[in-house]
Amino acid sequence: GHSHEHGGDEEQGALTYVRMGLSAVGLLASIFFLEGTWQLVVCIIAYLLAGFSVLKEAVENITHCEIFDENFLMTVASIGAFCIGKYPEAVAVMLLYEIGEWLQDKAVGSSRASIEALVNVRPDHANLVKGDEVTTVKAETVSVGDIILVRPGERVPLDGEVIEGSSAVNESALTGESIPVDKAAGDKVSAATANQSGFLRCEATRVGEDTTLAQIIRMVSDAAATKAPTA
Repeated sequence: GHSHEHGGDEEQGALTYVRMGLSAVGLLASIFFLEGTWQLVVCIIAYLLAGFSVLKEAVENITHCEIFDENFLMTVASIGAFCIGKYPEAVAVMLLYEIGEWLQDKAVGSSRASIEALVNVRPDHANLVKGDEVTTVKAETVSVGDIILVRPGERVPLDGEVIEGSSAVNESALTGESIPVDKAAGDKVSAATANQSGFLRCEATRVGEDTTLAQIIRMVSDAAATKAPTA
């Protein structure tokens, strides 16, 4: 499948802006100011600026017997436009496709930044309750059924059910809603949510990769990294 790991450094980004800008200028010039041979020459230049990477990838995929993909489709469509004398249309097809790819890369980058933000708020430690003692342990060592203590100002390290205490919990890390939600005995709490006002004793119900936060991170990561071949 086609993945969106196209580099992302500043130089490559600047080069992409320049290529797209020059291609757009060439397209507009060919539509409004040029005719005949000059129109063809400018359109070829604009086409190569916008679509060289697509053409290159289409050829490489063909050599690996991967013919029917999006790069092959755009190549056939644009070359077909050249063959019937629709030079500006050929450039527009490739330019708009590349702009769409650029916007998709931006969206994927935003998703990746959101994932990193979620990872950063995920607590590493938990206050494990054993009898009358409270011990700070790594969150991944807590098992389902263990009792943890969440103090005011701390984040909940895993998914659980409140068995004692009451407090207001900020769930914006998961839901985006900044208004705190009141929690008391019998209510569910999720990893990475922030306890604000009171002490909560919670029984762990989901830990490690089974927590709501871990599932969100995994699903977004998978969606950002892959695209179905059919798509």
